[in-house]
This record gives sequence, C-alpha cells and structure tokens, in this order.
Amino acid sequence: IYFANKIYRYNKDNILSHIIGYINKSENRGETGIEKVYDEILTSIDNGSLFLEADDRRNIIFGGEYAVGKEIDPNIPNGVKLTIDYNIQKIVENILDEDKVNGAVIVADVDSGDILAMASRPNFNPEDIDEYFKREDMALYNKAIQVAYPPGSLFKIVVLLAALEENLNFQNKLFYCKGYEEINNIIIKCNNIHGHGYLGLNEAFSKSCNSAFIQLGKELGGRKIIDMARKLGFGEKINIGLVEEISGNLPLGEEIQGPAIGNISIGQGSIEATPLQITNMMMIIANNGVEKDISIIEGITNRNGNIIKKYHREEDRKILPQDICRITQDYLINVINKGTAQNIDLKKVGGGGGKTGSAQAVFNKKMTIHGWFAGFFPERNPKYIITVFTEEGKSGSKTAAPIFEKISKEIQKIKD
Repeated sequence: IYFANKIYRYNKDNILSHIIGYINKSENRGETGIEKVYDEILTSIDNGSLFLEADDRRNIIFGGEYAVGKEIDPNIPNGVKLTIDYNIQKIVENILDEDKVNGAVIVADVDSGDILAMASRPNFNPEDIDEYFKREDMALYNKAIQVAYPPGSLFKIVVLLAALEENLNFQNKLFYCKGYEEINNIIIKCNNIHGHGYLGLNEAFSKSCNSAFIQLGKELGGRKIIDMARKLGFGEKINIGLVEEISGNLPLGEEIQGPAIGNISIGQGSIEATPLQITNMMMIIANNGVEKDISIIEGITNRNGNIIKKYHREEDRKILPQDICRITQDYLINVINKGTAQNIDLKKVGGGGGKTGSAQAVFNKKMTIHGWFAGFFPERNPKYIITVFTEEGKSGSKTAAPIFEKISKEIQKIKD
C-alpha cells in the first residue's frame, strides 16, 4: 500500500483568505485573488501517477504488478510563492480578531517593497462561500485593495509634501486657527472647535489642524496638491499582482476649484484611496523619495517549491527630493511624540512615525467615521510600514493607532 501526503487547499484557520481567494468548485476555476491570477498553474498541478493491477471488477490485486508514472519535469510551474511572512500575517489577523475590528491592515518591508502581511475583515471561509454572497458586510472584498475610502487627515501628508516641494520656507510660516474656516459661506470646523491659536507648520501637522491646512491649501491651489497626489500613486493602481485592485479617485476640473479646496486640503469630498495607496505613499517617504515596486508575489515555483521564474518588478524610481522626505519623516515622528498619536508608545520598537486620520463617509446607508493610522518603525532607518484602516472607527487615534502599536510590538518580539 502506498501512502501519499494530502495537501489541503486552505488553512483551517482561514489565514490569508482574501489574498488566496476562492474557486468556483463546480467549474474548478479561480474566482478571486491568487486563485484567479494563477488559475492555469494551480489547476494543472500533476503530482505523478501510480498504476496498480486490478481484476475485471476493478478490485486491486494486492501483490500484483504496479508501475509509477513518469517523473515530473522540474521546470514545470506548479505553484506560486508570495512575499507574505507567515508569522507577521498571523500576528495581524489575530490582533484584528481579538479587537473585533472590521477594515484592513497592510505590513510592508521598507527596503524591498515586499508586502509581509495583508488582512481584511470580516473574514470568510473559502471552503463555503455561498452564505457570504447574501451578506452586506463586504466580507468577500479585500478591503486593503478593493475598496477606496476618504483618507481624511492622512491626505495632509500630500498637502505637506506639495508645500515643501514648492518652497521649504513654508516650514517657517505661522498660521492662526480660530476653530473653523469659512470658504464661500461654507464653514469647515477644525478638530479643535475652540481653535489652536497661532501655530507653525510642524505643530499644525502634529495636531492635525484643519484650519491651518485649509489656509495652506488655498495658498498652494488645488492643482499642485492633486499633482503631488498623482506623483505619489493616488488615482491609479499600484499593481501588486492581484486583479481586484482598484484605482481610487482624485477630483478633476471644477472639483478642485473654489471652495472645493477646503475638502481637498483635509482629504474629504471626492478623494478616495485604498490602504495600499496609503502604504505606497509611506514607503516613498520612508525611502527618502524613492518609489519601490511593491509586490505580493515572489515568483512561480516548481513541484519542490523552488522558484523557477521571479515575479517581474520595475526598477526603483526617484520621485521626490530627499530633503523634503526627511523633513516629513520628522513631522511624522512628532505626531507620535507630541501630536494626535501620543496615546501610543513605540519606545520598545525604537520609536516610529505616522499620521492619524478620521474620515466621514456613507457606510451601510448611514454617515459614519472611519479611522486611519499609517506609519513606520523604527523612527530612524525604518524597516516596516504599517497601514491600519478601521471601519466605523470613530477616530484614527482611538482605534487605528493602538492596533499599529500592538502589531509593531509583536513584530519586534519575533524579530529580536
């Protein structure tokens, strides 16, 4: 009797479900994720054949003759290897489940651009997906790449970079916040309704002052801000190797003129971004203006798991000056040390930098607030980018930033 190992298609813990995707069982066809992109490879796996002697009724004759099928060519594609770090992926999924958070998290390696973890919640069971088609919680959507949301105050990073590229002297500009800004009879409140008073650009950024950034946006103009956003990858796909990725949205034409600058300056209105696009922006800043070709695919493997074809990645591109990225890194560090994310403690991981965001959006047919936090650690020579998005999270500082802290500390534990 010959025993063969049975390889289960999916992990019993449903880990990495949204990346792997699922199949149409009746047609044995990949419908989403890796299952869809590499359907031809994953459905043509041949692990060899064993021929046994049988009688007229097809009963195996024990002790009879047998023959093993031909050996497998080592150059035949047999699987796909991802850039995912299993241990980090497990950390991310466990924390999302423990905190009962819906949304998405991405962890990426600063040096390589590899995606080390990507998770979306609610989760689903790829062995039995029929029930999820009837639900309204978008469990089958990979919210890290397949759904775009207003970035809220995370978009102030774009405004900051546009200002610094225009003139480094904006660092010395003084703003006055009275608690709101009025543009063509439209009033936009600051996050401090009593006003921040006089403050410089660094303090305005760390405290996420809406008034100061609307004033800055009016001086820059909508076109320069949107041009910087496009340079950072907003409004188009990042292309990490998954076909479900969407491009988000950037306003055009009249949408960037007049009073619209108020919404543009604080990441509201028609601006929509995916957590992946936010990750790409942070990656550029952490790499001092160099854009990496972010990917989740390492390559195609043979039957033995050895890579026989590396995934094609573009060369690094310099898209921003190093000096403005260094300044922005310092501003992001100040957000944790003295600003809206000072409720988290990253001393054990060497400090870090990041930006909170709270964005209004219609969700489940009602107006709600989503929470964001995206950043890097350690604070000097960053190794990891983490983007956290929480649906109905009330605020980025209260819901998303603490998840960033937990993930950072758990990663540090396994890497020490």
